[in-house]
Amino acid sequence: MLFPLRKIPETQVDWIQRLNRFSIGEILLVVIGILIALQINNANEAHKAKQSEQVVLKNLIQDLRANSLAFNDNLDILSKINNLHQILYEIGVKGMDSEIEDPNLIRRLIYYNPIAIKNDPFVADKISNVYIRKEINTYSRYLKDLIQKELK
Repeated sequence: MLFPLRKIPETQVDWIQRLNRFSIGEILLVVIGILIALQINNANEAHKAKQSEQVVLKNLIQDLRANSLAFNDNLDILSKINNLHQILYEIGVKGMDSEIEDPNLIRRLIYYNPIAIKNDPFVADKISNVYIRKEINTYSRYLKDLIQKELK
């Protein structure tokens, strides 16, 4: 037999309304807590990415300095070879009597082996600054062109 529908007492209605408000408040607190946690996580990820980019930039600067030193050494050797050629020209064509300081330079080959891009070929992809990324890509293209010219 069905129980007849009866009217809910006023005290129970108030209790149910308070329970609903409490439940909604709890849900809002959980949602706000989740949003705060996501914001903190995003901030931590951005901080880690920035630190990683700083490390990449420091390594790139060290590699570029090493490249610069190697390039300057090659320029010095090239200057010495050029001077030797000039002396040999003067001896051969003008018949001048000159002394050759280092005759082995005539056999010396100049080889420039840049390490900046070889260490990390995708270094530009790890940089957020568009201008720096563009300059790294330009430098990389120049190095590739230089290496291809050396191989020909």
